Amino acid sequence: TVPHPNISGTGFASAGSSMCGNPIVTYNDIVTSSGGSSCNAQTVQRTWTATDPVSGNFSTSCVQILNLVDNQPPVISNVPSSITLTGTGNGCSAQGTWSVPTATDNCGIASLSTNFNSGSFFPQGTTTVTYVAVDNCGNHSDTIEVIINVMDTEAPMFTNFPDDMNLDCDETEPSTQDIENMINYSDNCTAVTLVFEGENTTPGQCENSYTVERCWSLIDACGN
Repeated sequence: TVPHPNISGTGFASAGSSMCGNPIVTYNDIVTSSGGSSCNAQTVQRTWTATDPVSGNFSTSCVQILNLVDNQPPVISNVPSSITLTGTGNGCSAQGTWSVPTATDNCGIASLSTNFNSGSFFPQGTTTVTYVAVDNCGNHSDTIEVIINVMDTEAPMFTNFPDDMNLDCDETEPSTQDIENMINYSDNCTAVTLVFEGENTTPGQCENSYTVERCWSLIDACGN
């Protein structure tokens, strides 16, 4: 938009003689060059004319050149807050969805680019989604960030655990390591540690008989 003289400056004229009244000042704009439809950069020739208030035959003029450029960057709004997701399955990934931000500009938006689209799958940990807008005159917006956190909240599980054992007095009691060699386990995201919690021995009703209860637990890298 060609600016009003209140913004770009107003032309003034004074009478050539004390016998004359103040001249009437008018202006006319002609666009001499344009940046095209994609960018509003223009060169405007503004001709100021001062005319005698009594006789319109006496006038003089001067030219003001206005170079209109767009140096205002786009603005991105409606930015989603940080998103926290729960990872599932192998690799502990999760799908993130959000409302796409809005980009506005005084001269029109050429592009709104991002490194991840809504609906993408994200690995465990923190991923930064970025948005940048470019207007029709090549001005870039500030880079907007959306933080995606994928957390592992699923506990590991035993996939195979030996049954209770009944041993005769002449049989050797299996060691803790023997039992652990028979235990299998898994987790959806991270490595798992098998933790031996300890054992408790309870005397039986007969001489030399007893019951040993051993306990194990699992913990993954996320503390589940």
